[in-house]
Amino acid sequence: MLFRSCEKPKPEITVFSGSHSLHTAAICWTHDGSSAIGTAGCSDAELNSLVTSGKEPTLDVQAGGTLGISVDSDVAAAGWAPALVLHGQAQALTSGPIHRRYWKMQFPETAASSLMGQSLTLQVVSKALNQQDLRGLWLVSLVPSENLDNA
Repeated sequence: MLFRSCEKPKPEITVFSGSHSLHTAAICWTHDGSSAIGTAGCSDAELNSLVTSGKEPTLDVQAGGTLGISVDSDVAAAGWAPALVLHGQAQALTSGPIHRRYWKMQFPETAASSLMGQSLTLQVVSKALNQQDLRGLWLVSLVPSENLDNA
């Protein structure tokens, strides 16, 4: 009998708006909280390629509605932070790391109306124990809609 080594799955996040949601695994994640993802199988070149490829999962979001994020317990324990990325500029949505499994915000109607038909990227990052190196990364493309649940 032949046994193969098993790799622990990457933790997932769930992002939702209105009645729509999606689950996605980390693009990169290290189970060792003291090392950075660059040393755990995601080179800087691979990471940059993934970030710029535009192939992240997509979620329609309700303008003025709730945007919620739920993370696995490993991610909550490490701490995580959401940001919105538009035109390559990340805008942090919190003042520091979150250590809860769930976080929500109201998706701004003004941002949604100015971006109607375009997308922006939700970036969720988890830091290593030193709070400087990246431990995990998730990307979700958000597409604003005015009448999401009425469509």
